[in-house]
Amino acid sequence: LAPTVYFLTETLGAFGQLVFTRHGRVITPLHMHPLISTTLSQFWGRRWNLWVQDWLKDVGVRYARSSRALRIFVIFACSGLFHEIMFNVPYALYFGKFFFGNMLLYFVIQGIGLAIQKSLMVQLPSLLQRLYMWMVVVLPSPLFMNTPYLEFLELAHG
Repeated sequence: LAPTVYFLTETLGAFGQLVFTRHGRVITPLHMHPLISTTLSQFWGRRWNLWVQDWLKDVGVRYARSSRALRIFVIFACSGLFHEIMFNVPYALYFGKFFFGNMLLYFVIQGIGLAIQKSLMVQLPSLLQRLYMWMVVVLPSPLFMNTPYLEFLELAHG
């Protein structure tokens, strides 16, 4: 289902660009070729969801100025909470079924993965760094692509 997520976000990003271009404004693409990322840091920090990225970095700096690790944690926790609010909370309110925490956990894992990459994996060959990146992004993805998210995409019925 990861290609579905990528295709959906790319389509929404292109639509957003089209709308703003019609009004005489040029905006950056939503993603900057995330599939060619070589590290987890590059994937999340420079290539995936550029529209939200700056806001999250501002939040991280604002609430965790002193510690890089804390800043990474705050950024990913905010992203996880944002996704919980977008998908799991409405689902719980409508269906009375609670999935809260899955998406938050996915993003906490991403933050931990990024901290590990920055501290332990910098000297590894680029192929190993790339394998590590895809393992961290894809293996826990069932936490992100839970029932509320899949129903939103109309790929499941719970």
